[in-house]
Amino acid sequence: MRSIVIVGGGTAGWSAAACLARFLAKRGTAITLVKSSAIGTVGVGEASVPNIQNFNRYVGLSERDFISGANGTFKLGIRFDDWVRHGSSFFHPFGGYGLPFEEVEFHHCLNRARELGDRLDLADYSLPVAMARSARFSQPSPDNRSPLGDFGYAYHFDAGLYAQQLARIAKSAGVREIDARICGVSRRPSDGWIEALELENGARLAADLFVDCSGFNALLIGKALETPYEDWSRWLPCDRAVAVPSAPTTGELPPYTVARALEAGWSWRIPLQHRIGNGYVYSSRHIDAEAATERLLASLPSPPVGEPNHLRFQAGMRASFWTANCVALGLAGGFIEPLESTSINLVHRGLSTLMDFYPQHAFDPRQIAAANRRFRAEQENIRDFIILHYWASSRNDTAFWRQFRDMSLPQSLSDRIDSYLACGYLEPWFADSFKAESWLTMFEAFGLRPAQSDSRVLDIDMDAVRRALPQIKAAIATGAAQAPLHAEFMARNFSREAVPPNKSLQEA
Repeated sequence: MRSIVIVGGGTAGWSAAACLARFLAKRGTAITLVKSSAIGTVGVGEASVPNIQNFNRYVGLSERDFISGANGTFKLGIRFDDWVRHGSSFFHPFGGYGLPFEEVEFHHCLNRARELGDRLDLADYSLPVAMARSARFSQPSPDNRSPLGDFGYAYHFDAGLYAQQLARIAKSAGVREIDARICGVSRRPSDGWIEALELENGARLAADLFVDCSGFNALLIGKALETPYEDWSRWLPCDRAVAVPSAPTTGELPPYTVARALEAGWSWRIPLQHRIGNGYVYSSRHIDAEAATERLLASLPSPPVGEPNHLRFQAGMRASFWTANCVALGLAGGFIEPLESTSINLVHRGLSTLMDFYPQHAFDPRQIAAANRRFRAEQENIRDFIILHYWASSRNDTAFWRQFRDMSLPQSLSDRIDSYLACGYLEPWFADSFKAESWLTMFEAFGLRPAQSDSRVLDIDMDAVRRALPQIKAAIATGAAQAPLHAEFMARNFSREAVPPNKSLQEA
């Protein structure tokens, strides 16, 4: 493995470059990224899940530099408006609920208390939810035993600026950048593996491993290697999006994304430091581009500061993200609609999979097969989590929402739902970007309740549990009230005077 060529810039390409440069720093592997400045990137990713913290830490990007350089803000989760029914709202936090009692998970104890007649709202036992309700933000307590410490957070940010940050890291680590169009792909006659790329300037770029970050074009994994694409649109029918930024607003800075269900899909609103990201993800079978754009522009919270950007996509994945000597990341490997901000996360998870199964010498087909099994599980679990949002909704006011009423679910999702409805069991998965508490949030929000509590609740003192529940709720409310407003937290920690140069937020 003497050389790697990455095709495509943008967040996916530069994530791969920065990550692999760090991973292979002691091995002398030559890494080259080839892109064409004449070909744009999608660049509408503006939100993340907590795993981005691990990735940034690995490549050496401090939180302070990331937030400051990408005009970022903090994200405690997503507020879902009108998803259950018109007028409804619930919050998906990055964190758990309450505390276990005698090693029995909190939600089992809560369900048992409900069976005994208590009227309880699971959301009252989440610190991120309590902070989000009043637009407050604070980082978790270092005491993981505390209900004030058991949560994560993510970010809102400018994806284009983030890619530039990663590019600087990668190039400082020795990654070579070539700006040129690819006009051909040479394959080895013996086995069909990729041998080299033919560039428009006449150069020939050979490598041992190729990483396809060429977006929906899928130049290597799709066009050259003809890896099939699995269509998931029967479960996820949204196939278009229109995005437009608007001017920042004064006053409150919500530490969360807003996802609002609309007549033919859903809209997003993402607060950054310098603008607000807005978009409408929709099904072209139920609304046309002109009407979707008008709907989006009419709902903007502030004047637009750019032109609408239209995107086409098909929900699905490549049959394998690793084919021969080519690994596909980002849109080249598949796309699950952006409802839970998973696109950049899948790039990072794909890189994690590649590192775990990275060949020491020759490519072993067993390694490739194992990597494909793991990453498939990752993508299918995210797919199932997104499908649940639509299938569980009670909305039936338009043809778009009515189509989910009798939809046949993937067996993996049906099994997961059945396990929870039977006894509140939340299935653990190794390759799962969303932890059990995220699934619990969705089941609870959409009114999916278990038929019975876990039998272990019969062995604990429920009177003591019922006395403790108000105390936990009060402690969370108190902790949330002590957190500063998100806008104040940003001003205090990310103004020019807040943190000296070359110091992280934690060090300051």
